[in-house]
Amino acid sequence: MTENRDKLLAKIKALFAKTDNAGATEAEALAAAEKAHELIERYQIDLGADELKREGFIKRTIEVETSRFTFARRILNGIDKFCEVKTWIWNWRPDEEEDRVLYRIRGATDIYVIGLASDTEFAAYLIESLTMFAMGGVTPHIAAQRKMAIALGTPLTASDSREVRRSYLLGCANRSACGCAKWPSSARRKRRSPAVTAL
Repeated sequence: MTENRDKLLAKIKALFAKTDNAGATEAEALAAAEKAHELIERYQIDLGADELKREGFIKRTIEVETSRFTFARRILNGIDKFCEVKTWIWNWRPDEEEDRVLYRIRGATDIYVIGLASDTEFAAYLIESLTMFAMGGVTPHIAAQRKMAIALGTPLTASDSREVRRSYLLGCANRSACGCAKWPSSARRKRRSPAVTAL
């Protein structure tokens, strides 16, 4: 049993070693991290202190402009649960010239993600890609709503357009966060339920 566990740990460590710095592309690094986590979950591997030290905890900072922050902040709880990381928001930065003086960030907010290196990288990727996806869909959605309103004879006002945009982003954020929060628990339940075999 320990021999199989050692082989499995070696495979997981090799997957975690595939990083951008090691010559892998970003897609390959993310796929490797996802596969490693899948193996850990499937075989219920408990990473010991040595493995945790090797992978290490990191903090990643994501700068999000104000227009995207409306969406990004609403998915953080789901990302926390899904990736098993901790995220928080910070609107201040230290002043480079004066020691211990903070200034408010104008037009952007920092999102900090902390956790195991692979979890943190995956969480940052999800935050950035889900936000980009939602922001990319908002303009076509508003255009479709404007066409529909014109066809019905009641064109959208500027405030109506803002409300359509806000509603779209809130809906996307809610679906993304709920999906992220539900997935790990449903996957665990599936693994723990006894397999039914046909006779």
